[in-house]
Order: sequence, then structure tokens, then C-alpha cells
Amino acid sequence: MRQDCRDVEDRVQKTFQGSSETGLIIYVGQKPEWKSSTNKYRNSHNIESIPTIVRINNGIEEARLVGDEISRPGTLEQFIRD
Repeated sequence: MRQDCRDVEDRVQKTFQGSSETGLIIYVGQKPEWKSSTNKYRNSHNIESIPTIVRINNGIEEARLVGDEISRPGTLEQFIRD
């Protein structure tokens, strides 16, 4: 797992544990698999960078946080509340 993903994983888990919202962590594969143009997450959800958090409501993407946005104080918590 990439260091930047490890850095936010604990924060994401703790934030969702204290929330009524549901969160799911999906591992996109090792570097060669992630870098492949056929990676299913790149294609099905247009994920271009990891880590990425996508908020989906009724099957429709409403918002996303990418990379350093996840670590900014208060950003993840606000993302969940909105």
C-alpha cells in the first residue's frame, strides 16, 4: 500500500466510526495494477489519483476528495456532514 494511502486510512476509519454514514475502503491493487490503463477503478469511477474518497448517493457521485484534501483538518468531517 502506498504511504499516502496508509497515512489517511486510519483517519478515514476513525472518522466513519464516529459517523452515522457508511464508508467503504477499496484497495485498487499494487502499483503495477493501479497504473494499468485497464484498472477497473480508473475506468468505472474515473479515479485518477489515490487516495480518493467519493461520496455516492443513490448511485450518483455527489462529491470527492483527492490526495492531500483528505488530510486537511476538518475537511473529511465536513465532507461526511454535507
